[in-house]
Amino acid sequence: MKKLVSCFVLCFCLWAPGFAEAGRSTADTSRAESFAKYYGLLPDEEVQKRINDLGQKLIAANSLNPADFSFAVINSGEINAVTLPGGYIYVFKGLVDFMPTDDELAAVIGHEMGHVMKNHIARREREQLFTAILGAILAGPQGAIAANAALASLPAYSQRDEREADDCSYKYMMGAGMNPYAVLVVMNKLGDTEKSGVESNFAQHPKPAERAARIEKYIQQQGITPVVVNERGRAKVTDGDWSFAIERPDGADKPLYRGWLLAGNLYVIARAGVPDADKFIVVEQPDNAQIYYDGHLVYSVGELDVLAANSASPAQQAAVCVEQLRAWAMRLATNSSAKK
Repeated sequence: MKKLVSCFVLCFCLWAPGFAEAGRSTADTSRAESFAKYYGLLPDEEVQKRINDLGQKLIAANSLNPADFSFAVINSGEINAVTLPGGYIYVFKGLVDFMPTDDELAAVIGHEMGHVMKNHIARREREQLFTAILGAILAGPQGAIAANAALASLPAYSQRDEREADDCSYKYMMGAGMNPYAVLVVMNKLGDTEKSGVESNFAQHPKPAERAARIEKYIQQQGITPVVVNERGRAKVTDGDWSFAIERPDGADKPLYRGWLLAGNLYVIARAGVPDADKFIVVEQPDNAQIYYDGHLVYSVGELDVLAANSASPAQQAAVCVEQLRAWAMRLATNSSAKK
């Protein structure tokens, strides 16, 4: 099967009319079981639990019905996710690797959940295509060609459906106290894959840049801080007169993406109460140094950060970063005291 990027950009989600009213049917369960059997579930209980826990966290925080959803990981390297009738959400292993942080994965899952909750009813031919796909799967190895052809010709959600699912993802992330900037990271990463030539059969979808701009507008309207500025190849995370610069060559871990993730992590910390500067600590790893706050990963420092800063080691550079983050925490604590 050709590699397809789905979720926020391509989503081939197959829906039976009236799901929200009728609930999960025996046919829904049977189809999902056939799909999982054909592709194979990832034999890694830790990863399976991680994805399920993220889904359950979004459900609980937003007062959704757990019975409406099911989460699992498919053992495939595709950058992909599929939602089947009955709220069966499958995340492919390739997507888990491509979106390594919990916040990124939660943003993807939240988008898929949005399609469920908004009851985006597919056109009739989708149901017919799904029947053809399952028939091909059950026909054995030769049927895989027909199944792939059916998937390739599957129509996309409408642009309005995709925007509504984007909005749900942002809403669910905010409700769960997770990083709202992660939605921007996901959209831009998927946009990068389109630019690099990963095949897309869903060109009528709104472009990732357009959708990201809408989410960024929400962030600005809600006054979420810190803010992130793209300055000629480097990212600058700012909060009032405090700033944190990220300079690193372009690649899978771009400065802007790292800036968004850092800014969102700091937002989550501040949302929970006045930050405690002493809770920022460094944990050394074989090839990097990770900065945690109260047990949660905030920022990771690697070899390229060391080169950019002309530092001696990831641990030494992480110590410099910790001092900057402590200055941010103390600034917020001072401002909080001044308001009392």
